[in-house]
Amino acid sequence: MASNKPRLKVGLIGTGFMGKTHVFGFAAASRVFDLPYDVVLHSVADRTDELAAVAARSLGFAKSSGDWKRLVADPEIDIIDITTPNALHKEIALAAISAGKHVYCEKATRGAGQRRSGNDGGGRNRRSQDSGRLQLSLQSNDGIGARPDHQR
Repeated sequence: MASNKPRLKVGLIGTGFMGKTHVFGFAAASRVFDLPYDVVLHSVADRTDELAAVAARSLGFAKSSGDWKRLVADPEIDIIDITTPNALHKEIALAAISAGKHVYCEKATRGAGQRRSGNDGGGRNRRSQDSGRLQLSLQSNDGIGARPDHQR
């Protein structure tokens, strides 16, 4: 059945375990929820063109690339979903934001060597606080759509 809903085209960067779980979520979302959009698995990026092509075929993406920067630069893609190792999140997220994309990235953008943890004395975890600051920054810069109330 054809839908009249606008389409949101996803570009997935990283196809390991977490990438597969995100694809499962995207595929199930429209069956479970009455979404205002149709989610489309547009493109996937992995470390090589060959790995990306295999992932595209097995996960149901229309296109593939061995270079994540191609997905970020693609004007057809609306959402960049980052499921790479944590140390790569910041560079990809900032590039995608600069390109005007919506960004789905579950982890903080600090590298492993930059982590701060522990309580800030006010009952909040510092990592959550840093994540909240990033979300507030994204929200105030061009209304990307990040919501500061999603802190843990």
